[in-house]
Amino acid sequence: MPPISIPRWGTYIAPFRFFYKSDFGAGLGHAEIQAHRLRYVPPLRQWKQMNTTKTAFVVIAEFEYPLAHRDEFLELCRFDGTRSVADEPGCRQFDVNTTGESPDQVVLYEVYDDAAAFEAHKLMPHYKEFAAGVERLGVQIRSLRFFDRQHP
Repeated sequence: MPPISIPRWGTYIAPFRFFYKSDFGAGLGHAEIQAHRLRYVPPLRQWKQMNTTKTAFVVIAEFEYPLAHRDEFLELCRFDGTRSVADEPGCRQFDVNTTGESPDQVVLYEVYDDAAAFEAHKLMPHYKEFAAGVERLGVQIRSLRFFDRQHP
């Protein structure tokens, strides 16, 4: 029997049981064999997020910006989101969302460990650059809402 190796995070692993053509004749159905196909092991950061039982602090921020500054503002949002997830241990998720129905609006969906992590986010250099860009580009905050996520 070959030694068991631990898969790297973010890779696909093989099932623990191998099936052969003869297994079909042994009474195993297609569903049982499909259940043992390759399984995905998510990246470690995502795994930690999925296996948490504590609540999370969610921020939903809606912005309206002049269409002339669309690309610049979206790049500013992407930069803030990328740096938040990479540099802040309390930031779990940072999504930048737009819609074709309202091309002058963007919604940021941010998930933090708690309210203190969000307050720490507002002290980070990348957030200060984002806040300065919001003011410089004439972006208006349409709404800013806070939630306690209960599931998952």
